[in-house]
Amino acid sequence: MQNLQKPTRARKPDLSLWSNADLNKLIKMRACGYTFPECGVRLKRSHRACASAIQTHDLYSFINKLRDKLIEDFLTNNYTFYEECP
Repeated sequence: MQNLQKPTRARKPDLSLWSNADLNKLIKMRACGYTFPECGVRLKRSHRACASAIQTHDLYSFINKLRDKLIEDFLTNNYTFYEECP
């Protein structure tokens, strides 16, 4: 008779692989229009890691809010757009 193993649960991804500083940089770069490969080069990570971090940490709303703010600043002649972008 075969020895049956107890089923294991799927592990949750380790969210500590990205520091808050790196996540903030990623948010700013994506809001400024950087592509995933460009973000990866600047953060010394793969473009897939950058895309995964956004999905894992659910950063879409933060990116969209910052992008909207940058566009609004630019349209109201408050040129902080270039100051915000890394």
